[in-house]
Amino acid sequence: EKNNYQETEPLEIVSKPVLVIDCMAFYIAYLRNEDVPSHKKKTRTEDHIKEVERYFKYFITAITKKKIDVTLLQISQINDSIVGILHEYLDEELNYKNKTYNKFMGLFRTFMSFNNEKYGYNLPNPFTKVSKQIGEIKIETITKKEFESLLSSIGPGNGISKLSTNEKKNVYKPWLKDAFKLGLFTGRRREEIVMIKFSDISLDENAELTYIESNHFKINRAFNFNDESKRIVKIPINKRLKELLYELGYEKNKRKDIYILAPDETMKRETMMDLISKAFTHYYGQLGTGRKLQFKSLRKTYISSAYKMYGEKARIITRHSGIDVMQKHYIDSEMLREASDDFDVFD
Repeated sequence: EKNNYQETEPLEIVSKPVLVIDCMAFYIAYLRNEDVPSHKKKTRTEDHIKEVERYFKYFITAITKKKIDVTLLQISQINDSIVGILHEYLDEELNYKNKTYNKFMGLFRTFMSFNNEKYGYNLPNPFTKVSKQIGEIKIETITKKEFESLLSSIGPGNGISKLSTNEKKNVYKPWLKDAFKLGLFTGRRREEIVMIKFSDISLDENAELTYIESNHFKINRAFNFNDESKRIVKIPINKRLKELLYELGYEKNKRKDIYILAPDETMKRETMMDLISKAFTHYYGQLGTGRKLQFKSLRKTYISSAYKMYGEKARIITRHSGIDVMQKHYIDSEMLREASDDFDVFD
C-alpha cells in the first residue's frame, strides 16, 4: 500500500571483498563491465585490461618474493611497506623507466580508490604519496631516407620476428607498406587507420578530396561518448595522402562502405593493429640505425612537420586541446630548424 501496489526490486547487497586477490578479480570484472549498471559501462581495449592483469601479477610476484602470503593479504593491509616492496621490485628487478613506473603506481592508486568508493571502505591510499618519476621525454621522428629504406625492406623473406616469448612469428603482410604510409600521411593512430573507409572521404564543391572523417577512438572511449556525442577527427588530405588514396583504389571505391586499408583482409581489425606495431618495430630494427622507433613515431613525425609549417595553428589539424601536449609528447625540436613553404611530411 505504501508503494501504491508497485513492484520493487530488492536492493542489491554488495559483499565486500577482503583479500587483495579477490579485490583484483572484482576489479578486472569491473573493467570488463561485468555486473556494471548500463550507465556506468565504459569501453576499454583488451590491451588495457591485459596490462592491468600483468601489473597485478607483478604485484603478487613482488610480495611473494618477500615471503608474504598473498593469499592471506587483506586490502586493509596495503601500506607504505607494501608500496616500498613494489618500488624496489620495479626499480631493481624490472628496471622500469620513469614512464612505466608512473603508470604502474598510477594504476594501483586508482585501484585503491576504486575499492574505497565501490565497497565503502575508508582505507588510506599509500599510493598517493608516491613521488612521480620525472625524466626527459625523448621524441624521435623518422627521416625521409629512413622511411624510404623501411618501405624497401618490407618483404616475406625477412618477416620472421622473434617475440618476447621467444616465439617466432611471420609479421609480413602485403598491405604493410600501405599501413605505414597511411600512418605517416594522416598522422593518426593504428585503430583509426585500420577503420577508416572510402565512404568517410569528403569532397568540396569542386569534387576535390578535402578530408577524411574518422572516429576519435581515444577520446570517445575515455569519456564513454555514444554515437550522438562522439568526437570526429577530420583528417586533411594533403598531396601525398591524395596520391595514396588513388593508389588504394579511390576511383573504383569512392563512397563505398569498405575499408581503405586491406579491404579483403580476413584478419580482425584489432589483430591488424597489433600486427602493424610488431611489423614496424621488426622491419625498422633491420635498418640498423641504432634507434628504436615504433609505429607511433610516424604520428610524431607528422605532428612535428605540421607544427613546423603552421605553428600553434597545427592544433586544428592534429585535434590537440592545447599546444603544451603537442610540445611535450609529439614535437621533435630537431625538425623545427627549418620551415617549409608548403606542408609536406618530409619536404
